[in-house]
Parts: sequence; C-alpha cells; structure tokens
Amino acid sequence: MAIKMRVALIGYGRSGWRIHGAFFKKEDNDICDVIAVVEYDPARQAAAKADFCCDTYSDYKELFRRDDINLVVSACYSNEHYAVALDLLNHGHNVLNEKLLCKTPQLAQGLIDAA
Repeated sequence: MAIKMRVALIGYGRSGWRIHGAFFKKEDNDICDVIAVVEYDPARQAAAKADFCCDTYSDYKELFRRDDINLVVSACYSNEHYAVALDLLNHGHNVLNEKLLCKTPQLAQGLIDAA
C-alpha cells in the first residue's frame, strides 16, 4: 500500500468544495488525504470537518505550526492567491495554487523563485 500525501486545503467554497474537495472525497483517490482545511466561514468549516474528519482553521497561518503537511492546495479568493502562496512558500510548504495564479508575469516569477 502506497503512502498518501497529506494535504491541507485553503478555501471550502466553490472551487475548494466542488472541485478539489470532490476529487479528494472520491473512493478511488488513493494518492492523498485531507488532514486540514482552512475556511473563514464557520458553516463551511463545519462541512469540511464532517466531510474529511480533519482539523479546521480560520486562518491559513495556523498551518505554519504543522510539519505533517506535504501539499497545500490554495483555493482561496483570487485576489489572495499571490500573497497566500508566497507566505506558504516562504514557510516551507509545497503549494498548488489554482488559477488565477497572479496578476502579472513578474509576480508569477516571484512565486517560482520562492519555490
């Protein structure tokens, strides 16, 4: 049996729940387990906890205290993508950032350099 990646998901709205969450919940998902979800909205936070039996947080910076996360999937608001991804990278996390990655190619290059 292969070891699964331990994933934190930021955002449990449209993309976090319907796209990323839907994949992670599939029975044939044998590559990763969601161990943490970051969500501002208490109702969505409760839904994530019920869906994944995982830890939930209202601030992504809470993930900085953890050393058991292999990948952070960022499905936060588009205007937060760059800042959140850069902060996570600077704290040693691997980040999958959904589109819109950044507003400019220069900002995207900054994330690449940080990674």
